[in-house]
Amino acid sequence: MAESGWALALHGGAGTILKKMMTPERETGYHVGLEAALAADRAVLEAGGKAEDAIVAAVMSMEDNPLFNAGRGGVFTSAGKIEMDAAIMRGSDRASGAVAGIHRAQPDHACAPGDREIPARDAVRRRC
Repeated sequence: MAESGWALALHGGAGTILKKMMTPERETGYHVGLEAALAADRAVLEAGGKAEDAIVAAVMSMEDNPLFNAGRGGVFTSAGKIEMDAAIMRGSDRASGAVAGIHRAQPDHACAPGDREIPARDAVRRRC
């Protein structure tokens, strides 16, 4: 593989998958889904797109896959409420934005682009 000058890393969402619930078919499905998300990300970067847009493409790919809970409302808190967080950081200048404690299910990427330049102390008080 040619040297690209960038690296990709992602995860499939919050929560724990119990080993007893994992079948070989399901494991294959997760690998296929993660590869699809990486391919969506890679396509944006190889076309000269921005890293932020590549991340949104990867998250959207996972949101379209029922195996992942990315953008689907997060997981239950200890209080029994569903919450999710979203954050993004641009490495070149360390600009970042985040939202936290979102209570209604809405795709992460719908919040993140508009919140990229919000200081972290303000972003945690916002609701998408």
